[in-house]
Amino acid sequence: ITTRLEQIDKVLNKLYEDNALGTIPQDRYEQMSQKYSEEYYALKTELSILQEQLSAYENAGGRAQKFLKLTERHAAFTDLTPAILNEFISRIEVHERDQKRARYAIQHISIYFNYIGRFENEVTQLAEPTEQEIRQMREEIEEAQKGKEPRLPPEVFKGVPGA
Repeated sequence: ITTRLEQIDKVLNKLYEDNALGTIPQDRYEQMSQKYSEEYYALKTELSILQEQLSAYENAGGRAQKFLKLTERHAAFTDLTPAILNEFISRIEVHERDQKRARYAIQHISIYFNYIGRFENEVTQLAEPTEQEIRQMREEIEEAQKGKEPRLPPEVFKGVPGA
């Protein structure tokens, strides 16, 4: 793109000289000047967009490297301390409840990590509850609101001693 921009700049300068010296008719000069100017500004815009994309890509790569270094540094931690959490997490967003003024309600939480933002992959997408699971949660919430204990599925207690 930069080579073509330089070529167009040279052509426009030559075209201007030819017009100034009277070797090209005025209407032909205006037509060619407009054509080359349009191409020049279109290429300038495209170059600007590509440079922004490249900068964003390089910036994202740098942030990813910083996050990987952070994970390597804490790969073998034994205790999850507030300091470690603060190094990894930039913010936690707690979204509105699905039912207002209810004691129990379903609520989505988004966790944003330092350097990489909100992390999404197949595993986190699988963690999103299905419609059937949401209906079951709502039923359990309604039971809890009536003063009954909610029925918890057996898999909740998997691995819990004494359960």
